[in-house]
This record gives sequence, C-alpha cells and structure tokens, in this order.
Amino acid sequence: MNTKTRMAWLLALVSLLGSAPLSARPLRVMTYNIRSGSGTQNTHLFGLKFFYGHGDKYLDRIADKAKALDVDVLCMEEVQGRSLRSEGYDQTGHIAERMGLKYHFWAEATSGGWIANRQGNCIISRFPIVETRRVVLNKASGNVEQRIAVVARIAYPDAGPQGTWVVCTHLYQRTDDGLRQKELQVLSEALKGCEGPMIVAGDFNADPGSRSIRGVQDGTLGRPLFDALADAGNGAKLTSDSLHPTRRIDYVFHDASFKTDSAFVPTKEPEDSDHLPVFVVLSVKVTAAAPAATASAPRVETGPDFTGLNQ
Repeated sequence: MNTKTRMAWLLALVSLLGSAPLSARPLRVMTYNIRSGSGTQNTHLFGLKFFYGHGDKYLDRIADKAKALDVDVLCMEEVQGRSLRSEGYDQTGHIAERMGLKYHFWAEATSGGWIANRQGNCIISRFPIVETRRVVLNKASGNVEQRIAVVARIAYPDAGPQGTWVVCTHLYQRTDDGLRQKELQVLSEALKGCEGPMIVAGDFNADPGSRSIRGVQDGTLGRPLFDALADAGNGAKLTSDSLHPTRRIDYVFHDASFKTDSAFVPTKEPEDSDHLPVFVVLSVKVTAAAPAATASAPRVETGPDFTGLNQ
C-alpha cells in the first residue's frame, strides 16, 4: 500500500470517528519559543557562557505548563534534537511524552552536528499527523542564521475529513523587516496547494503593525489570517523578553475556518525561556472541502537568495 493510499484510509477513518468525544471540543493551541530548554539562565565556565547544564528541568516545566492548559497542538521554536547542547535529550519527544501526546514532528533548522547545536521547530499534537513538510526560509550567511518552518496536516476531525494544516515558523530576529518579508514569501510558495483550514504560529520576531505582520493578516501566505491574541486576548499580550516583556513577537494566526474563543499569554514561571508562550482556543467556523487524496505536493520555488524546500 503506497503512502497516498495509506493517507486516504487514515483520513477516511478519522472522518468516521468525527463525532467521537475527543474531537467534540475546540482546538487548544499554544506556541512557545523554548530557547533550547535552557531557561533564562546560562551556565558559566571559566568566564565563558554556555546554554548547557539544565537537564530536563525546564523541559519538564514547559511540558507541565502545556499539559495544565490541556493543549491539543503545541508549536515550539528553538527546540534541540539530540546534541551536546540538549545534553542528549530529544527535547520534542521528551516534552510530548510528559504531556501524554504521541504525535510529533521535529525538523532541524541549523546543525553544528551532535557536538554543538541541532536547533529546529516542532509540532506536538493530540491528533494524528498525516503529512509533514520542512520549509527552509533562508540561507545562512554571515550573521544570518538559517530559519525554517515546519508544516503538518493534523487529523482534527472537527475540521472535516481533510483535517487542518498547522504551520510552526521562526523568522529572522534582527531589525531588517525586509528579510522577514522575503522569508514569508518563501513560505507562501511552500503553502500553495495546502487546501483546507490553516493555523500559522510561531516566533515572528516582528511587532504588530510591522509590514511583515500586516502582510500575514492581508494574505501574504495565500489567504487572510487573523491574529487570535489581538481578536480575543485577555490580559497582558507582550511576549519578549519573558522577565521584563516590552514586545509582542509571538503569534497564533488562523484563517476564516476558525474563530477565536479565547486567548492569553501565560505568565507563570517566566524564567522557563526568554519568551512567553501564547495560548489560544479555536472553534471551527467553516468546514473546507477536502482535497483529493492524490493531490500533488505544493509548488516550491528556489530563488537566488532564499530557498524553499519540502523534505
């Protein structure tokens, strides 16, 4: 049985189970830049600064925070694969297991090999992940780190037999908003062909009102997207830095298939990362038509400075 046939069978099974109690609930989504599980503290040795030395302390607290909120979909940025920096932990798997969720997808953005740094993005889900993609948003050069988005189609039954697309992205962090706009154009190309409901979350490193964020809301990614925290947020909305927040740079966006029931920035234990998470509750408003099971992968173009890759 080939991959497309297996996917069609899985989606058909999820469709049949669409009325099960597990899916008769709004979708609880959280995004969190976890700073490689190192908290806000650094380990110093011989006058040098390291991120190491924290083991699973912050990973457990991050997982417990998400579990307490009964999160269905957790998007995380700056997540380490097994490396010296992670002290050998598969951070995605560790957090997923502690949350009691078995579906997850992590992809590497930058690699210094096992000895150094294997930083990336991940999606952890209560519902089956039936399709995944890795999208390289830029090419590393000079002081510009390579950044990626991870894309997953999640079999969330309330969204219909096609489920919903979830995108977890991490954009360039410096002051050049033009570079972030180019990254979003690459992501837009990668999302062509992704029919059905969509959620886009992550660390955008851009303030509300910036050209990047206005573009996301106006359709840069192929459809207008709505800022859940702006539409229904309660309390403080700033996310960076965590101890003394002055900026809002972390977002959960959704398309017209969803409406925001509630949203807020959890502020408990801010020392767990240099960002605060964003938590939102979404309800399905419109069920989109399911794509054909044999639909081809979205078209991705390669430009001279930025590369979009599906892997």
